[in-house]
Amino acid sequence: NYLRMLSEAFVLGRAPRYDLQGKALLTVNEKYFAGDHGLIWALLGYQDRLLAGVLENIVWAELRRRGYTVTVGKSGEREIDFVAERAGDRVYVQVATTMTGGEDLRRRELTPLRAAGDAYPKFVVSLDRLAGGNDGGIRHAYLPRFLLADDY
Repeated sequence: NYLRMLSEAFVLGRAPRYDLQGKALLTVNEKYFAGDHGLIWALLGYQDRLLAGVLENIVWAELRRRGYTVTVGKSGEREIDFVAERAGDRVYVQVATTMTGGEDLRRRELTPLRAAGDAYPKFVVSLDRLAGGNDGGIRHAYLPRFLLADDY
């Protein structure tokens, strides 16, 4: 009941899980995001370990602002941070603080996007200033550029 009331008051926003293999919304394990990510800093103070979650929160809010219906993708044991749909279009987005942490990090972020198995646009958004390019159809984007761009 608390989560429902906080969602209705726009303090939190709910992102249900979407099973990419079964093509259906799951009724359990949804994620909740702060309606204003400033609440996270206000309640918990700045902590480096919270940065990845705050970046996800920022991207979730921006996708919603752009009119997307946002879910969390589930493909087997893998998770795609966001599956965003609008007017029949879909985009997949992974959010990472950085992609320069070695091959294990790259594999962890890219594997779920590769497993999606369709031709919709796929992005990894990070704080890497030199992010760009394309890795097997998955575009890399610097977070501020992603937030300011009109074509995503």
